[in-house]
Formats: sequence, structure tokens, C-alpha cells
Amino acid sequence: VVRAQTPADDPDETFATGNLPESPQSFADRPKTPAYRAFLPPQVDLARFFPPPGDQGKQGSCVGWAVGYAARAYYALFLERRPAGQAAHIPSPAYVYNAIKDPAQSCNSGSNIGKALDLLKSGAVSMARMPYDPGQCAPPSPQIRAAATDFRIDDWTAVEPTRLDQVKAELAQRNPVVIGMSM
Repeated sequence: VVRAQTPADDPDETFATGNLPESPQSFADRPKTPAYRAFLPPQVDLARFFPPPGDQGKQGSCVGWAVGYAARAYYALFLERRPAGQAAHIPSPAYVYNAIKDPAQSCNSGSNIGKALDLLKSGAVSMARMPYDPGQCAPPSPQIRAAATDFRIDDWTAVEPTRLDQVKAELAQRNPVVIGMSM
């Protein structure tokens, strides 16, 4: 995970952002990817194993889209060989975002990449079970949370953002890298 600064919530913007970065100390405490000192290929393209881009609209759910919909869906399509293009085989960005965002905040508020990845240790539900609606961001019901056993991850590691070879190495190892940044 590479992190950046917190974007401002602006209701006048056409599209929202929402990454809430970890504190430097919290990031420093995260397990990091190992040092990589081998040959790196000149290019790596993992694109065919990602679902088509979605639209978060004005909701601050970019972390749910990046971590659930994109990165975890990559593993569902690439490693688990689930059929592409079916909502039942794609993690719900709504579930990820709604489960980790501060319920006292509006749908424009952001969330944290590390919290989203930690949530996936327990699993998530599919887009078929919890479709995305940019106007809704209530926490998942107890029934939905109980059903969130698919799309689990064992663990995750952080990539040191100042070490570009570490990012390249993870991609060469066929691991997606979630990057939080501002524009």
C-alpha cells in the first residue's frame, strides 16, 4: 500500500475522493514487503484480470473500489479463476466502504486503505448481494455482515512508498498494489 495526503470533501465536485491515509507511525508499524534484489521485467500488465472500471460518483468510496472491487477482484479472477463479468464474483465496493467508514460522517467522507484490507481478512459480500449506490452508505446490516465470508484474504503487507523497485517487484510477482494519492 502506498499512501498520500487526505483529499478535501467538496460537494460541488463531480467526482469524489476519499482516501484517509494512515499516520506515519501506524504505517511504519505495518509489515512491509520483503527487499527485492532480482531481475525485474521491463513491463508487467495485470489489466486483463481486473473488472472494468466503475464509477463511485460523488461518494467518498474510492478505497472500497480500489481494495474490494479492483484488488480483491483481481485475485478472484486470476487465482481463483472465477468467471469475469458477473456481479456474484466481484467484491462489493459498497460493502467495503460502508463497513469501514465512520457512520457519523456523510457519504462524502473517506476511509482508510489499511482498514479496508483488514476488513477483507473476514471477507466481504459480492456486488450481486450488495450493489453499489452512491447515495447510500449506511453500515451493513447484521445479516449482511454475517454473510460476508467470501473474498477473504490471509494477510497483506505495505510497500514502502520511497522504494519504487518494491512496487515493481510486487507487480512482477503478480500482486496488485493499492495506491492512495491526491490529484
